[in-house]
Amino acid sequence: MVPVVFAAIAALLFLQAVVRLRRRGRADLAGWDRVALFAAGLGVTLFALVGPLDRIADEKLLSAHMAQHVLIGDLGPALMVTALRGPLLVFFLPAPILAPLARNARVRSVLGTLLRPRVAFGIWVYAPSYPDPADYSPFLPGKLIADHFGWRIGSDPPIEKLATKALLTTQPAARRALYEQIQRAMNARSPLIPLLQPAQVFVATTDLTGAVFSGAYGVDVTQVSPS
Repeated sequence: MVPVVFAAIAALLFLQAVVRLRRRGRADLAGWDRVALFAAGLGVTLFALVGPLDRIADEKLLSAHMAQHVLIGDLGPALMVTALRGPLLVFFLPAPILAPLARNARVRSVLGTLLRPRVAFGIWVYAPSYPDPADYSPFLPGKLIADHFGWRIGSDPPIEKLATKALLTTQPAARRALYEQIQRAMNARSPLIPLLQPAQVFVATTDLTGAVFSGAYGVDVTQVSPS
């Protein structure tokens, strides 16, 4: 299975990083606590991808599917990143790859910037489990994500006024127009710039009725029938 293969590759890369650091006399940076954390992260991710939870999520429970999101997108990566903090992250790359990169001044400069805590904190993928224009709301002034960047309530009254109206509007065409205005205003003035909005394509033949796609759960096959 593909997830198992990738997990095995990641485990080998991690182990060779641990061995190389310990050989340099830095066992304090590559202790068994790091091994346990990385193993736990891999285990949690594999459990979500190929364990019994995956079968339950596909066949029975939407809540199990949402649990997969938490394990794959949050807990697993958090454990592995915690294990790889510090020099161990650099040694995660095999020596034949790391050596030429380490000699490149430009690469070292870029990595030095990206690995600063404040920069690293501000770079992540925000991926809601359902597509809707309201997914912009955490980036608006005073909301969950924007607040962490100092974009408080009152920072941009015109955007806040548009957002309040958009969240209360139920007509699709009106909502779309409002969120287009919000996006243009955010692109011009917001400290946060969304770079990617994933699209989903759904196709059904014309001889079916009830084949309606939902971003939250896909297609309710119990409602699909021949025309």
